[in-house]
Amino acid sequence: MTVEKKQAIKNYILNTLRIFTGVLPVSLCGAVFMGFNYLYGMRLAFVAALIGSGNTPKKKMPSFSVFLVLMYASLSFGTATLSLACLIGGLLSAIYFFIPKQISIRDNSVTTGLMLSTALSVTIMLTTHYFGIGATGNTVKEMISSYLSLGFHPNWRGVLYGTVVMVIMITFPRKFKKLCSYVKAPFIAVIVTLILNLFLNPSDFRTAINEIGGNYLYDKEYILFFSETGNINIPAAIICGIAISVITVYSLQKSDNDKDTQKCTAILNTVCGSSLGLILPYGTRPADKKWTAGIGAAILSLLFMILSLSERVPLHSLAVIMIVGAWESVEWRKIKEAFSSFSSVLFFILSFASTLYFGYVYGILISAVLYVIYHFVFRKPKTAEAITG
Repeated sequence: MTVEKKQAIKNYILNTLRIFTGVLPVSLCGAVFMGFNYLYGMRLAFVAALIGSGNTPKKKMPSFSVFLVLMYASLSFGTATLSLACLIGGLLSAIYFFIPKQISIRDNSVTTGLMLSTALSVTIMLTTHYFGIGATGNTVKEMISSYLSLGFHPNWRGVLYGTVVMVIMITFPRKFKKLCSYVKAPFIAVIVTLILNLFLNPSDFRTAINEIGGNYLYDKEYILFFSETGNINIPAAIICGIAISVITVYSLQKSDNDKDTQKCTAILNTVCGSSLGLILPYGTRPADKKWTAGIGAAILSLLFMILSLSERVPLHSLAVIMIVGAWESVEWRKIKEAFSSFSSVLFFILSFASTLYFGYVYGILISAVLYVIYHFVFRKPKTAEAITG
């Protein structure tokens, strides 16, 4: 075997691991917290591996914002409304990228405030699953009210799993930088806590640990083009769809993909979002990349599903993956820049407060309006580079 062939095989294996370990935790988190069966999450991982890419933006906050919108739409209005919201969001995103001379979304005090409030929203919404409190609610205000009424009664073994995940998520990328580029930290966290749970809690009957296969959190199996045709809330779908479009456009513009790839991703989001509830937080594979690694990753996802191991994954672990990932995606340097002037401070506070007070769906829409006002009225570029973006 030649050196070139050995290197090609090595690259194929590494790329397969990169895609598989990247999409599996995200797919499980998205499915479970949107109220779906864990097997649906495995199907999402299979599809994402086939059509998606591991080439994610450096900062993943937009995917967390989209996740919150999808969770709100699904749990509040059902799968049919979620499907319609994804269809609207994907179509608007596609239209945006086909319009010439579109506005380029840059980081400023408004988007920084939105990103910080999104991280805080993720934390508040998912703390119930981290600690096993049992609180319920579809907005930040509802969750806080539920926490206050229930009190603090954590499941300490679940807290242990979540804390292990937190340590892995923070330390693994720093200690094993090269390995982390191919085997993602969230996947390591899922596998470690799964093994811990299998040894510490071998019986899967009446387990005291909240597992994603426990059927206590969700009652939906799948989405298939408006499966609940009699329960579509059109106004809610339009509002959620616009919010999805805003944050998807921001996410794709922050990625390293070219305009054609961004257009393709927006179109894929239209189809996959409305039929599967899957909004890709990354671009499709660039033209110079081969699809074979995605096929390999899809096969690994299928094997993982056949072995039925994923049902024993602690829900606490997935909650902490989302919480830590959200905070790690906050661009702290941008927060410092947001306090450079009175107007930037004002818009930062308005964006941050509106997301927490009105909810992340309306917060995203309000922040988009604030961005336009700030960008065209208050922000005065000082250099040619600032003008051209």
